[in-house]
Amino acid sequence: MSDVSAGGCPFGSAVRIGRKGHWEISDPELVARLLRDPRVVASSSPVDTDAPAAQQNLDGFISTWPVFSEQPEHLLIKRELRAWFSTRAADDLRPEFRAAALISASSLETGSNLVSYARDAAIRTVSLMLGSPDESDFSRIIDWAQSLMDYVISAERNDETNSATAEMHEEFCVWFANCYLPQSDSPIPLGFRTLMDAGEITLSHAVSMFAQLTTGALEPLTSGLVSVLLESADSTQHRTKSEAVDLGLLHRAPFSYVPRGVEAPLTELSDRISAGDRVRLMIGEANYTSYVQRQQPTTENAIRNLAFGLGPHFCFGYAVATAHLEETYQVLADQQLLSRIDPHSLLWHQSPGGPRYEQLLLGPPKAQ
Repeated sequence: MSDVSAGGCPFGSAVRIGRKGHWEISDPELVARLLRDPRVVASSSPVDTDAPAAQQNLDGFISTWPVFSEQPEHLLIKRELRAWFSTRAADDLRPEFRAAALISASSLETGSNLVSYARDAAIRTVSLMLGSPDESDFSRIIDWAQSLMDYVISAERNDETNSATAEMHEEFCVWFANCYLPQSDSPIPLGFRTLMDAGEITLSHAVSMFAQLTTGALEPLTSGLVSVLLESADSTQHRTKSEAVDLGLLHRAPFSYVPRGVEAPLTELSDRISAGDRVRLMIGEANYTSYVQRQQPTTENAIRNLAFGLGPHFCFGYAVATAHLEETYQVLADQQLLSRIDPHSLLWHQSPGGPRYEQLLLGPPKAQ
């Protein structure tokens, strides 16, 4: 790995990684700029035609997710999803998020794993988003979404796991088309049917959008809440729920980076970054740099939080995710559990997509 001069750019440098034509960019201002730069596109890497058939099928499906689509298709998808994930819709769901968090918190005791709590709270929120399907249907959805997420962020893939994931995906698509989509009257499948009847999306689009909704919620909501709790445990200051969530996601963003493709040379950054190259915009590192800057007394609190992205691909679930994190955090604050978080009990590992938390324990009540 070698540093490359920024070529006069005042913000930072690009770092070449791995094979030729792959770069990391981590400066906060530069990452924010490139997230909005039309020369840097979200389209995923071309499907490897030399890969096994199962991997090609999965990679082809994942490349159709809204997070990897470009205009005008991306704008169409966001327009149709906006009503389900608007700030108003998120605020309407806050009482239900809070009630779900209370249910999850009811079993917390000394020694409880707060990572399990965070995941349980995330699962309950996803269930609410999907119209609270019955237990067997929801289990099928969660198992499918988790298998896809594990595939996306896996550093090592093999034919056996690829084939198992592809088989589960094929079975899910049949169930989704024949059972869930036509029979459920909850808002999301009802919205899919309306769009399909109007000819605005196909069944493939609906499955792709559904995959984005579920996989894009489970792990980020789980790791996002753990990040917020960790930052709160490290602080002696009282914070509002919105301040706690903002700082927690600055400190430890749920995603390490977002991949992008370069459609035109980025000559102002380096004359060696060419069309066809791939870049990783290092959200986690950029946010952490901003978090450190935020601690300086001379720094204004206008530092941008990039945890939900920026520009055309700004996360359309931002309002719902923020509402979930704030209300779940507030439940723990109201029950005076924040001071009992044991940051020394943290166990985690770094995955290609970001930190994967395994353990964060709740300690005993503090002596009065």
